[in-house]
Amino acid sequence: MIPIYICEDNIKLLKKYEEYVSDYLCFHDFSMRIACVTPDPKTLLAAVQNADEPGIYFLDIMLSASVNGIEAAEQIRKYDPDGWIIFITSYPEMSSMVFQYRVEALDFILKDAPQSLKRRVFQCLETVQKRYEKSRTISPKLYCCKSGAHKLRLPYEDILYFESVSGSHKLLIHTTAGNYEIYASLNDVEKELDKRFFRSHKSYLVNTDYAIEFNRAGGYILMRNQERCLLSVRKIRKLEHSLMNDNV
Repeated sequence: MIPIYICEDNIKLLKKYEEYVSDYLCFHDFSMRIACVTPDPKTLLAAVQNADEPGIYFLDIMLSASVNGIEAAEQIRKYDPDGWIIFITSYPEMSSMVFQYRVEALDFILKDAPQSLKRRVFQCLETVQKRYEKSRTISPKLYCCKSGAHKLRLPYEDILYFESVSGSHKLLIHTTAGNYEIYASLNDVEKELDKRFFRSHKSYLVNTDYAIEFNRAGGYILMRNQERCLLSVRKIRKLEHSLMNDNV
């Protein structure tokens, strides 16, 4: 679901924008949800730091705070380079600043025409939904997570295997580009991924596309990078059945 963030220091307008978005989503089957509605850009930025998906941002430019809308957008881009930013303002001359800050806004909407504003908000939601649907059909599947302060978007095809770290609630993701440590459980990760990933052992979740040998006697799976992942005896038959079905 695409999270939607709204930041406007005029409380009356803030509620109106939230109402526009909420009403529109009620009548359209869009993959979106309202994640944060606030007059405070600092609250907005705190929420963005904890998000795992690209978001939609409706921002007032002239916020009565230490951070204005364009500066907030600049900070957002550090956490969400792929999100969609829409500015709402009473000052059309501020549009040039958007280009100066290189924040790549989807739209620049003027407050002075309420009916036009409402229509433009709807159009922005429609545009994002179309782009989102197109990206899901063209782009490779991604596993999204956080590693420390960094957000990761790892293509399934680059992941070798997941390994639980003994004595902790951490996982180690082994990829073709290197390893990443995250806080997660193998059970939860397994539910997110597709059938190419097989739970070979309580501590391993393996991308079978990278497996080159299933050693029953040794109790391991040999990966393309020559690393070994444990294979429990009770999982062998299930693995063989899974691979047989894939080859039908």
